[in-house]
Amino acid sequence: DDVIILSSLGRPIYSGPRDKIAEYFSSIDLPIPNNTNPAEYLIDLVSIDNTDESTKQMSLYRTRQLVDKFSEYSLHFKRERSLDKLEDINRSIASNHKRGLIGSAKDI
Repeated sequence: DDVIILSSLGRPIYSGPRDKIAEYFSSIDLPIPNNTNPAEYLIDLVSIDNTDESTKQMSLYRTRQLVDKFSEYSLHFKRERSLDKLEDINRSIASNHKRGLIGSAKDI
């Protein structure tokens, strides 16, 4: 199952397979601590603490950082998937060319 975790700002901080959540947050140096309910940990990460102005600003900063990190991760992931698709297309073309299913450019 895929999940989306939204920040309090309404922007995603994670979107993807549920079983990859821990791996993703570990990759951005926010591992889910042992013996901690992952859902509660993630709620704490995305929540804004309004105890006082300083704490609120720190919470907002953390949330913006999470949004930015996920945005960078998403772009990187999309680029990699696009490159993988291009490599698949190139392999397919080369295979079809070898089997004589596609002529060369000089045949045109």
